Amino acid sequence: MSFGLLQSRPAPSLAATVCAILYILAFSPTTAAAESPTNIGSNDLDGYNLDLELGDTYEPSFAPFDSSYLGRRASVIGPLVNNMPAKSNLKPGEAACYQLKKGDVFTSSTSSGTKARDFDFDTAVAAINASSGADILGRDDNQSIPIFLSANTCLQPHRVPGDDKADIEPPQLTLLISNSSQLGCPDLSMQETPSIQKKAFDGGAVMFNMTFTDDLYISVQAPNVSSSYEGVYFFELASSTEAYYHRYVGKDGQLLWLDSDATSALLVSKNLTTDADKAHQIMEDGEVYQLYVDNELFPRLHGVRHSTCGLQTNAQIYATPNGTGNLNELVHMTMTTRGPGGFPKQQFFVTGLNDTTEYRGIIVKAPNATAGKRDGEGTVGGGGTVFASTTFNTVSGTSCRRQPRKKCEAPSTKMYSLLKNCDDCRRTYKKWLCTVVMPRCEDYTLDSPHSVVRNAGQPFPNGTRLPADALARYSAPAFNTSRNKFIDDEIAPGPYRELLPCDDLCYEVVQSCPSALKFACPLRNFREFNSSYGKRDPDNKEVTCNYPGEPRTRVSAAAGVVLNAAFLCGTVLLGMGFLY
Repeated sequence: MSFGLLQSRPAPSLAATVCAILYILAFSPTTAAAESPTNIGSNDLDGYNLDLELGDTYEPSFAPFDSSYLGRRASVIGPLVNNMPAKSNLKPGEAACYQLKKGDVFTSSTSSGTKARDFDFDTAVAAINASSGADILGRDDNQSIPIFLSANTCLQPHRVPGDDKADIEPPQLTLLISNSSQLGCPDLSMQETPSIQKKAFDGGAVMFNMTFTDDLYISVQAPNVSSSYEGVYFFELASSTEAYYHRYVGKDGQLLWLDSDATSALLVSKNLTTDADKAHQIMEDGEVYQLYVDNELFPRLHGVRHSTCGLQTNAQIYATPNGTGNLNELVHMTMTTRGPGGFPKQQFFVTGLNDTTEYRGIIVKAPNATAGKRDGEGTVGGGGTVFASTTFNTVSGTSCRRQPRKKCEAPSTKMYSLLKNCDDCRRTYKKWLCTVVMPRCEDYTLDSPHSVVRNAGQPFPNGTRLPADALARYSAPAFNTSRNKFIDDEIAPGPYRELLPCDDLCYEVVQSCPSALKFACPLRNFREFNSSYGKRDPDNKEVTCNYPGEPRTRVSAAAGVVLNAAFLCGTVLLGMGFLY
C-alpha cells in the first residue's frame, strides 16, 4: 500500500529487496538480541539545562551482519498519541522508532467513551496543502486519513573544543516513514520506495504530511559524526490529525529591527492585526511571542534555528511573556499601538549586548494552551511556530549611546483648524522632535552616502583624533559639532555620522500646527538643507533618512506592513506646554 502522495517513487533495487527478505525471515525483531536501552539524564548533557523527559533508544545486534551493513535497526519503543510529542535521545548512528496505528487515529478516547472521529477529508487536505513546507496531497478514495508529522531537534552533538576542522554544526537527523508491517521500522540503509519515505531535518526541524490507510512505522535516525564532535542528539516527534504540532515558517519573517546602539537594540513584530475591531482584544490578551537572540561571533543556535525546543535548550538569551527565559531580564517586552493606524504589535528592547557585533533575533509564537485540547491528547500546535530569523547589528563604543527615556503629559488646547487639531500637531511635532533631538547615529567609518559627519574635530572616547587630511575635509561648522549642544556636552561621542531626519517630518509640523508657532523648514534648494535633512527613497529599497520607527529590515510594499512610528518618541521631555 503506497502513501497518498502525488509524486511517484522508484521501485526498490534487487539488493534492497534481498536484504529486506533476509531480515524478515531470519532476523525478526522478536528474535533479535537487544542491548540495554540508553537513558541519559539531563545533568549529563554537557551543562545544558534540558528540561525534558528523556526516553530510550534501542540498538539490536545481528550476528551475521554488523551495523555498517544493515544499519542500526530500531525496534518500536512506543505509540504516537495525537498532539503529544514523544521524546528520546540518540547517540550518533542510532535510531528510535514509533508506531502510528490507524485504529488509534480513527478513534479518540474521551470522557464520554470511545467514538469514531468524523473527518472532513477535503477540509483536511486543503489545510495540509496550505501549510508552509508541506508536501502536496492528492485525494485518496480508499478512506485514507490525513496525518501531520513534525519533529524538532532539541540538542545535538557539539564541536570538540579546539577542533577548528569541524563544521559549525553537525549533520542533521532524518525522519523515515514506512507503511509496511513486513519491513517495520525503516532506517537509512533502506532505499526510498513508495512504501518508505525519507526527509532530512532542516535547521533542527522537519514537517511531513501524508494520507495513509495502514499502520505507520516512523523512525528518527541520527547520522554518524566524526571525532570532531561529542555528545548526543535529543528530539521531539509528534503526529496530529489537525495541524503540525511543531511548525516553522521561513517565507514570512515577523520580526523587524528598528534601531540599536552599542549595547542595546529595539525590535518589533509586524502588526498582529490590521482589523480595528480585533485590536482592543489583542492588546488585552498581551504578548504572544517569545524572543531568542544569538551572537554570530559565538553562535549557539546553528543547526536548531527552526526548532522551538532547540532554541529553548541552546539560546544564550531568550525571553518569554511570563519571564521564564534565560537572561530574561535583558529583554523588556511590551505591547504597543504606536505608529500609523494604531495597530497592535509586540516590542522588544534588548540590552546587555556587545558592541560592533552581529546578532540574530528569532521569535516563536507559543500556542494557546486552552485551545484545541482533548482528554487524553495534547494541544494542537503545542510545539509553537518558529519564524525566520532577523539579523541586526550593534555599533562601536559609546558614540551612539541612547539617553534615558521620559514621558510627557499636558492638557489639550482649543481647536485652531477645521482640518487639523492639537492631536495632529502633537503627533507630528513629537515625531520631528524625537528625530532631531535623538539623532540616528552611525559609526564614523561607515561609508554611507546618506549620512553626514559630525564632531570631526573632537577626540574619540579613547582619546584618538582624526588624521589631518580628514580634518581638512570636514572643516565646515556643520561637520564639527553635533546637531544639539547637549550631545557634545553630556555624551562627548567624538566623530560620528548622523543619518539625517526625513524632510517630510518637518513639513508635516508646518502643516499640522498653528501658524503662531512660526515653525519653518529649509527648502530643498537651501544651502543648509543638505546638512539638516534627507529625502526618502521613493522605492523604499534602502534607508536614506531617519524616520521614527523606520526599520532597518527592509519590507517590500507588497507585504502591506504598517511600520512603527514612535521609536524613542516617548523619551524626550518636550518644552512646549501647549502640546503637553
